[in-house]
Amino acid sequence: MDSIQKQNEQVVGDKFINWYNKHINASFRYYSRGFEAPDLVYCDGNNEIYLEVTGAYYNQLDAAIRWQNARRKENAPKSWRGVNCDDSLIEHINIRLEEKCKKSYGKNCILVIYVRPYITSIEELADRLSEIQIPERNPFLKIYLTGDFPDSTKSKGGYQCWEISKSIRKTQRIIPAGIAGGNAAELENIVQERE
Repeated sequence: MDSIQKQNEQVVGDKFINWYNKHINASFRYYSRGFEAPDLVYCDGNNEIYLEVTGAYYNQLDAAIRWQNARRKENAPKSWRGVNCDDSLIEHINIRLEEKCKKSYGKNCILVIYVRPYITSIEELADRLSEIQIPERNPFLKIYLTGDFPDSTKSKGGYQCWEISKSIRKTQRIIPAGIAGGNAAELENIVQERE
């Protein structure tokens, strides 16, 4: 894991913890990085919670633009386009859930899935939360979907967080046929570069 990924996880974790503290009336603060997994440790007195942080994207080009440019890679893509973007984002959220729920993280671990969509608004994603499927095997205390959303004439944008732990449980495995412009394996290769 490189410093860019560590920095990103810390920013996502700190933003989430600020929101979480306000909603549960707590004072969790960053304590340390996890050894391998989970990624971050936060403490409030003697209470500890652990955060596993992962991102979801529209497609592999979206992931490549964000991570390759953040790492200042030569020939990193500079422009993005997509088809059925909201569908693709939901598919990738479900893929990340499936992957993360296969692993073990110990107790008191919260999964934080973050998105930074170019065009999907808070309201558009909120309308699609019922399409997020939590796998049968779920090692997490809670699961949250967070994001920094664009503002527009129809949406105020900004930071939003939803607890999705209670979303629809997946009863059978669904393997996506493709994700707007590529397949799941190609997308995973780009994302794994940061995992």
